Amino acid sequence: MSHPGDGEPSPQETAWEVLCSSGFLGLRRFWVLSAVCKDLYSLREDHSPQGIAGVLSNRALSSQNSRRELQSLLQHCVDKDDVRGLRQLLAVPGMTGRFPGLFERAFAKTSVKCAAFLCEEQYVKGQIAPSVDIQNSLSGMTVEMLSVLIEKGALSPSAWVREKNLWRPLLTLLIETHNFECARFLLDRGARVDVWEHQNDSNSEKFESEGFTLPRAREFRTPLFSLVGEVAPLRRGDGLFNREAPNSDSESDEGGVDNTKAAARLRGLALLKLMLRAAKERGVLGWLSEDREIYQRSRGPLEVSVLVIACLAHDEEVFDLLICAGVAANQRCEAGLTAVRCVVDFGNEEDVSMLEKLADAGADLERKFPDTHTPLTLACRWRKEKAVEFLLKRGVDCARR
Repeated sequence: MSHPGDGEPSPQETAWEVLCSSGFLGLRRFWVLSAVCKDLYSLREDHSPQGIAGVLSNRALSSQNSRRELQSLLQHCVDKDDVRGLRQLLAVPGMTGRFPGLFERAFAKTSVKCAAFLCEEQYVKGQIAPSVDIQNSLSGMTVEMLSVLIEKGALSPSAWVREKNLWRPLLTLLIETHNFECARFLLDRGARVDVWEHQNDSNSEKFESEGFTLPRAREFRTPLFSLVGEVAPLRRGDGLFNREAPNSDSESDEGGVDNTKAAARLRGLALLKLMLRAAKERGVLGWLSEDREIYQRSRGPLEVSVLVIACLAHDEEVFDLLICAGVAANQRCEAGLTAVRCVVDFGNEEDVSMLEKLADAGADLERKFPDTHTPLTLACRWRKEKAVEFLLKRGVDCARR
């Protein structure tokens, strides 16, 4: 946007670069504006944080709605056989391998140019699991079998499985069948954690309409959310479990089921440590997602952090791992929900220890929520004496309203 020969960028160029790199602009606005402005159009080819790579960074994709926008735009490009737009989006580092259904869509829409582009080996090889009933085989899948499939090029560590009209990462499906050994093998082989479940038929025709709003859906879960959701229920009702692996006939012994769950939970927690490390490296610890637990506790679907999910599950062990990994204790989710509010609103008296750890990690104990409540007023409302006592000891202002 600066003129040839200029030594410094123009103020307009600097402003647009800031908007792109901050994620404030959003993909839909960026795409529409760059389509009508020749200078801005060049940012579609700019893979630096100041160009399209900033708009599509993992930080910018933290909300489900931003991920929906990306998916809808890709499908719009395929439907219109806009191979140039498709290439611009998929050329952004990290984009390829996230959308396995694009080639199938191009074939169905007879989008010849997009189909030819997507046929390139780098976009399709090993992305989709072999055409067998793999889902019913996942619980019994062995590391040896996975190793053969990957070594022979039949499967990628970041492969996808189609479940009706939903594309799901193989890593997520292994987690949901509690096959944590194979899930760990995939993670060690480079399986991606910055991917999400998604449908293959969203209405891309509405992408460019002025009043475009994306429908809510229960997909878009990441492997990290799935893992936390599966590990927490393996905890015994009293929150304690036998840390010794069960013997071969434990299933028939009294308490054998609990021992089996305990062993599975230990494997799941070990996998969680590795996945948190990978998620931190990819910059997706702060991603939000809807989760089935929040449906049971709130009036409707909300996008929440993985830390909120751990609080809802009253799982302090998972909670500790998340805090140690660097998940933000003060992150605001949809409707202003925070981990502090979750503990005070939905927790029990024993969960006050999580409240203490949140405070030590920098959580705001005096934040006023959208409904005008503060943590202290909520604790008083629900008559949670331990929480009230802790908040007062921490010097929370009693007069604040």
